[in-house]
Amino acid sequence: MIEFTEQEVHKYSQGPIAGTGFLAFRDVQKLLSELSLQPGKALDLGCGNVRSIATIKDLCSSIHRCEFDGSAIEKFQTQYPDIPVFANNTSAEHFPSQPYDSIFSFLRFFHFDSLASMRSELARCYHSLKPGGFLFIVHGNHSLSTANYASVGGVTPPPSVEGDKFKVKLKLVDLVVEDTYWTVETIQSECEKLGFQMQKIHQPLGEQADNQPYLDEYSVAPYTYLVLCK
Repeated sequence: MIEFTEQEVHKYSQGPIAGTGFLAFRDVQKLLSELSLQPGKALDLGCGNVRSIATIKDLCSSIHRCEFDGSAIEKFQTQYPDIPVFANNTSAEHFPSQPYDSIFSFLRFFHFDSLASMRSELARCYHSLKPGGFLFIVHGNHSLSTANYASVGGVTPPPSVEGDKFKVKLKLVDLVVEDTYWTVETIQSECEKLGFQMQKIHQPLGEQADNQPYLDEYSVAPYTYLVLCK
Protein backbone atom coordinates (compact mmCIF):
# COMPACT_ATOMS: atom_id res chain seq x y z
CA MET A 1 0.00 0.00 0.00
CA ILE A 2 1.07 3.59 -0.63
CA GLU A 3 2.09 5.20 2.64
CA PHE A 4 2.32 8.83 3.77
CA THR A 5 5.22 10.43 5.59
CA GLU A 6 4.54 11.74 9.10
CA GLN A 7 4.43 15.31 7.73
CA GLU A 8 1.94 14.26 5.04
CA VAL A 9 -0.24 12.50 7.63
CA HIS A 10 -0.28 15.71 9.70
CA LYS A 11 -1.33 17.85 6.74
CA TYR A 12 -3.85 15.33 5.44
CA SER A 13 -5.45 14.95 8.85
CA GLN A 14 -6.27 18.67 8.82
CA GLY A 15 -8.38 18.43 5.67
CA PRO A 16 -11.92 19.78 6.19
CA ILE A 17 -15.16 18.44 4.71
CA ALA A 18 -15.33 21.25 2.17
CA GLY A 19 -14.82 22.07 -1.48
CA THR A 20 -14.62 19.09 -3.80
CA GLY A 21 -14.24 16.72 -0.85
CA PHE A 22 -17.67 17.70 0.48
CA LEU A 23 -19.16 15.43 -2.18
CA ALA A 24 -17.29 12.39 -0.86
CA PHE A 25 -19.40 12.55 2.31
CA ARG A 26 -22.57 14.52 1.55
CA ASP A 27 -24.85 11.66 0.48
CA VAL A 28 -23.81 8.90 2.90
CA GLN A 29 -26.81 9.22 5.21
CA LYS A 30 -29.14 9.73 2.25
CA LEU A 31 -28.07 6.42 0.67
CA LEU A 32 -28.28 4.50 3.92
CA SER A 33 -31.83 5.73 4.39
CA GLU A 34 -32.76 5.02 0.77
CA LEU A 35 -31.50 1.44 1.05
CA SER A 36 -32.86 0.94 4.60
CA LEU A 37 -29.40 0.01 5.89
CA GLN A 38 -28.47 0.25 9.58
CA PRO A 39 -24.70 0.58 10.18
CA GLY A 40 -24.94 -0.97 13.66
CA LYS A 41 -21.48 -2.04 14.77
CA ALA A 42 -19.25 -0.40 12.14
CA LEU A 43 -15.63 -0.42 11.04
CA ASP A 44 -14.12 2.65 9.41
CA LEU A 45 -11.13 1.87 7.18
CA GLY A 46 -9.13 5.06 7.59
CA CYS A 47 -6.51 6.59 5.34
CA GLY A 48 -5.09 9.31 7.60
CA ASN A 49 -8.00 11.74 7.72
CA VAL A 50 -10.79 11.79 10.32
CA ARG A 51 -13.47 13.22 8.02
CA SER A 52 -15.09 9.80 7.63
CA ILE A 53 -15.46 9.28 11.38
CA ALA A 54 -17.04 12.71 11.72
CA THR A 55 -19.55 11.69 9.02
CA ILE A 56 -20.57 8.23 10.25
CA LYS A 57 -19.93 7.94 14.00
CA ASP A 58 -23.37 9.20 15.02
CA LEU A 59 -25.07 6.84 12.56
CA CYS A 60 -23.64 3.72 14.22
CA SER A 61 -24.36 1.94 17.49
CA SER A 62 -20.59 1.47 17.91
CA ILE A 63 -17.55 2.04 15.74
CA HIS A 64 -13.93 0.92 15.38
CA ARG A 65 -11.21 2.43 13.23
CA CYS A 66 -8.45 0.78 11.20
CA GLU A 67 -5.44 2.87 10.18
CA PHE A 68 -2.49 2.15 7.92
CA ASP A 69 0.42 3.16 10.19
CA GLY A 70 1.44 4.29 13.66
CA SER A 71 1.58 7.99 12.84
CA ALA A 72 -2.01 7.98 11.61
CA ILE A 73 -3.10 5.99 14.68
CA GLU A 74 -1.48 8.51 17.00
CA LYS A 75 -3.20 11.41 15.24
CA PHE A 76 -6.54 9.65 15.40
CA GLN A 77 -6.24 8.80 19.10
CA THR A 78 -5.53 12.45 19.88
CA GLN A 79 -8.77 13.54 18.22
CA TYR A 80 -11.00 10.57 19.12
CA PRO A 81 -9.61 8.94 22.30
CA ASP A 82 -12.84 7.03 22.99
CA ILE A 83 -12.97 5.19 19.64
CA PRO A 84 -10.95 1.94 19.42
CA VAL A 85 -8.31 2.06 16.67
CA PHE A 86 -5.90 -0.57 15.39
CA ALA A 87 -3.25 -0.96 12.70
CA ASN A 88 -4.08 -2.74 9.47
CA ASN A 89 -2.57 -6.23 9.49
CA THR A 90 -2.40 -7.10 5.80
CA SER A 91 -1.59 -10.76 6.53
CA ALA A 92 -4.68 -11.37 8.68
CA GLU A 93 -7.86 -13.00 7.39
CA HIS A 94 -10.14 -10.83 9.54
CA PHE A 95 -10.11 -7.37 11.07
CA PRO A 96 -9.94 -7.26 14.90
CA SER A 97 -13.20 -7.12 16.87
CA GLN A 98 -15.18 -8.68 14.00
CA PRO A 99 -17.87 -9.45 13.00
CA TYR A 100 -19.24 -6.07 11.90
CA ASP A 101 -22.62 -4.98 10.58
CA SER A 102 -20.97 -2.50 8.22
CA ILE A 103 -17.57 -1.47 6.90
CA PHE A 104 -16.88 1.97 5.42
CA SER A 105 -13.98 2.78 3.09
CA PHE A 106 -13.55 6.43 2.09
CA LEU A 107 -10.91 7.10 -0.61
CA ARG A 108 -8.78 4.20 0.64
CA PHE A 109 -8.58 2.40 -2.69
CA PHE A 110 -6.15 5.02 -3.99
CA HIS A 111 -3.59 3.49 -1.60
CA PHE A 112 -3.61 -0.02 -3.06
CA ASP A 113 -0.49 -0.21 -5.20
CA SER A 114 -1.43 -3.61 -6.66
CA LEU A 115 -4.52 -5.62 -7.49
CA ALA A 116 -3.31 -8.25 -5.03
CA SER A 117 -3.36 -5.78 -2.12
CA MET A 118 -6.87 -4.66 -3.10
CA ARG A 119 -8.09 -8.27 -3.22
CA SER A 120 -6.56 -9.00 0.17
CA GLU A 121 -8.31 -6.02 1.77
CA LEU A 122 -11.65 -6.85 0.17
CA ALA A 123 -11.37 -10.46 1.37
CA ARG A 124 -10.78 -9.22 4.93
CA CYS A 125 -13.86 -7.03 4.57
CA TYR A 126 -15.99 -9.94 3.38
CA HIS A 127 -14.81 -12.30 6.13
CA SER A 128 -15.24 -9.62 8.82
CA LEU A 129 -18.88 -8.80 8.01
CA LYS A 130 -21.92 -10.54 9.46
CA PRO A 131 -24.24 -12.23 6.93
CA GLY A 132 -26.36 -9.42 5.49
CA GLY A 133 -23.78 -6.80 6.46
CA PHE A 134 -22.69 -4.16 3.98
CA LEU A 135 -19.57 -2.55 2.56
CA PHE A 136 -19.79 1.17 1.73
CA ILE A 137 -17.00 2.39 -0.58
CA VAL A 138 -16.34 5.96 -1.71
CA HIS A 139 -13.79 6.06 -4.53
CA GLY A 140 -12.30 8.91 -6.55
CA ASN A 141 -12.98 9.08 -10.29
CA HIS A 142 -10.44 9.57 -13.08
CA SER A 143 -11.69 13.16 -13.37
CA LEU A 144 -9.85 14.11 -10.16
CA SER A 145 -6.73 14.30 -12.30
CA THR A 146 -8.31 16.09 -15.28
CA ALA A 147 -11.28 18.26 -14.28
CA ASN A 148 -11.26 21.85 -13.04
CA TYR A 149 -12.39 21.17 -9.47
CA ALA A 150 -12.53 23.64 -6.61
CA SER A 151 -10.08 21.99 -4.22
CA VAL A 152 -8.47 18.99 -5.99
CA GLY A 153 -6.37 19.13 -9.14
CA GLY A 154 -3.99 16.92 -11.09
CA VAL A 155 -0.31 17.90 -11.07
CA THR A 156 1.02 15.04 -13.23
CA PRO A 157 -0.25 13.53 -16.47
CA PRO A 158 -3.49 11.64 -15.80
CA PRO A 159 -3.33 7.84 -15.47
CA SER A 160 -3.91 5.92 -18.67
CA VAL A 161 -4.19 2.35 -17.35
CA GLU A 162 -5.11 0.78 -14.04
CA GLY A 163 -2.25 0.62 -11.59
CA ASP A 164 -0.73 3.87 -12.88
CA LYS A 165 0.58 6.26 -10.23
CA PHE A 166 -0.48 9.90 -10.45
CA LYS A 167 -0.35 12.97 -8.23
CA VAL A 168 -3.05 15.42 -7.22
CA LYS A 169 -2.91 18.57 -5.13
CA LEU A 170 -5.28 18.95 -2.19
CA LYS A 171 -5.58 22.70 -2.33
CA LEU A 172 -7.21 23.28 1.06
CA VAL A 173 -4.23 21.79 2.92
CA ASP A 174 -1.55 22.59 0.30
CA LEU A 175 -0.55 18.94 -0.05
CA VAL A 176 0.44 16.89 -3.10
CA VAL A 177 -0.30 13.18 -2.74
CA GLU A 178 0.50 10.18 -4.93
CA ASP A 179 -2.40 7.85 -5.70
CA THR A 180 -2.92 4.67 -7.70
CA TYR A 181 -5.62 4.54 -10.35
CA TRP A 182 -8.32 1.86 -10.20
CA THR A 183 -11.64 1.93 -12.01
CA VAL A 184 -14.99 1.54 -10.30
CA GLU A 185 -15.65 -1.42 -12.61
CA THR A 186 -12.61 -3.28 -11.29
CA ILE A 187 -13.54 -2.61 -7.67
CA GLN A 188 -17.08 -3.84 -8.31
CA SER A 189 -15.84 -6.94 -10.13
CA GLU A 190 -13.41 -7.88 -7.34
CA CYS A 191 -16.16 -7.41 -4.74
CA GLU A 192 -18.61 -9.60 -6.65
CA LYS A 193 -16.01 -12.35 -7.09
CA LEU A 194 -15.98 -12.64 -3.29
CA GLY A 195 -19.77 -12.88 -3.09
CA PHE A 196 -20.76 -9.26 -2.48
CA GLN A 197 -24.02 -8.16 -4.11
CA MET A 198 -24.22 -4.64 -5.54
CA GLN A 199 -27.01 -2.55 -4.02
CA LYS A 200 -26.30 0.92 -5.38
CA ILE A 201 -23.80 2.94 -7.42
CA HIS A 202 -24.08 6.69 -6.96
CA GLN A 203 -22.12 9.61 -8.41
CA PRO A 204 -22.84 12.85 -6.51
CA LEU A 205 -22.86 16.17 -8.37
CA GLY A 206 -22.53 19.59 -6.80
CA GLU A 207 -25.65 21.56 -5.93
CA GLN A 208 -26.11 25.25 -5.19
CA ALA A 209 -27.57 24.32 -1.80
CA ASP A 210 -24.20 22.84 -0.77
CA ASN A 211 -22.78 26.37 -0.49
CA GLN A 212 -19.38 25.22 -1.78
CA PRO A 213 -17.13 26.99 -4.33
CA TYR A 214 -17.74 24.34 -7.00
CA LEU A 215 -16.52 24.56 -10.59
CA ASP A 216 -16.72 21.37 -12.66
CA GLU A 217 -18.34 19.59 -9.71
CA TYR A 218 -21.75 20.69 -11.03
CA SER A 219 -21.39 18.59 -14.19
CA VAL A 220 -18.58 16.04 -13.61
CA ALA A 221 -18.81 13.82 -10.53
CA PRO A 222 -15.48 13.56 -8.69
CA TYR A 223 -16.45 10.47 -6.67
CA THR A 224 -18.42 7.23 -6.92
CA TYR A 225 -20.23 5.57 -4.02
CA LEU A 226 -20.58 1.77 -4.10
CA VAL A 227 -22.83 -0.02 -1.60
CA LEU A 228 -22.56 -3.83 -1.53
CA CYS A 229 -24.12 -6.43 0.77
CA LYS A 230 -22.72 -9.77 1.90
